Amino acid sequence: MSQMLKPIYIKDSDFPKEDNERVTNFDLLEAVSHKVCADAIKCIQLDRNLWRIYFNDKESRDSVLIEGFDFKSLHIDVYDTNPYSAGLENHNDKALKVTICGVPLSVDDSAILQMLEKLGARPKSELKYEKIRNPSNNKMTNVLNGNRFIYVEPLTSKALPRFSYCAGLKCKILHRGQDPEKPAIACTKCWENGHFARNCPNEKKCAACKSSGHEPGSEYCPKYVEDPKNIITIQGEKNVLSNFYACDLNVFGETFNSAEQAYQLTKAVRNGNLVAAEKIRDAKSAFQCKLIGKTVTSTPQWKAESDEVMEQILCAKVDQLKEMKDLLISSRPDTMFSHSVYDLYWGTGLDSMKTAHTDPDAWPGQNKFGKMIQRLADKLRKTKPRSVSLPRTMKTRQQGIESFLG
Repeated sequence: MSQMLKPIYIKDSDFPKEDNERVTNFDLLEAVSHKVCADAIKCIQLDRNLWRIYFNDKESRDSVLIEGFDFKSLHIDVYDTNPYSAGLENHNDKALKVTICGVPLSVDDSAILQMLEKLGARPKSELKYEKIRNPSNNKMTNVLNGNRFIYVEPLTSKALPRFSYCAGLKCKILHRGQDPEKPAIACTKCWENGHFARNCPNEKKCAACKSSGHEPGSEYCPKYVEDPKNIITIQGEKNVLSNFYACDLNVFGETFNSAEQAYQLTKAVRNGNLVAAEKIRDAKSAFQCKLIGKTVTSTPQWKAESDEVMEQILCAKVDQLKEMKDLLISSRPDTMFSHSVYDLYWGTGLDSMKTAHTDPDAWPGQNKFGKMIQRLADKLRKTKPRSVSLPRTMKTRQQGIESFLG
């Protein structure tokens, strides 16, 4: 038999049960077939309380892994690794996986355990080390990637802090359900959790005020702004502030044809997907780079550093594109930059017109990209060079040096 792809995992307890009726493998086949072609599914197997689904191709596996699937109006999340592999004695015992990023390998495990103890986490397993996975065959290598993880008791508090200090060094802590900044997966039709817009049975609601009967930016919306002031929209390949803007950009030791290509290629390489990286290198447009980048599965390490990577790319772009720098320097201090795209993390979650006529506090997206541009503009205005008239004696001295060198 040829090398099989690693399966995805689903807890049987995550499925809705009606009258104690068990979920069958045929039920799962029907549900997953709405996400990918049935021919892409190789095997669906139940072992005790754990389902394993094997796929014939990596693209189908990645699609289900990234997006999950719907089962009887409930969205089902899947696992990349066995959720019961925490080393616990009882498979029914509950545990939370916590990943620690950014701690040098030379730092002893005891320092991490002390940090977690101070944060109120109670370990249920030993501290483990993540390894690099070969993207071509999904086999685990023997080389560590620097991250460590541990299974702890379910938290009594809401979440562990995203950043902490271990052995005097700042590190990143990641666990499921932790990130309060990123919005929970919600239906973008009714803005409730538990399902997606494509199978939403509810009435459509406004993304800004969450009421029905109008769209964001409408004068009927309580969050409507009639006369938007000092908002600069970032959208489209002709906008110099946009990552889709075509330009020669040197960053991370390579030359790119857009900031989007730089970001998506870095994402693919750092997540170990070299096949996607080569496709991004050959892509003809920033939009193609974006589409290819969506197929890359993000590791906890990438999620911890992706914002920093984006900021480094934007700083390089400002340094190398005079038109971008001039635009930011000339902007007013009270200017607000809005990345007007339907992205709930990087953008406002609205198009440019709806963004402009909606109270910024009601934008459904976090506008992370726009806020980065705004910080760059503030920094450039503060460091803007000023012309200084030199004293007469200093001017004479400078002329004398130039004459001497000539």
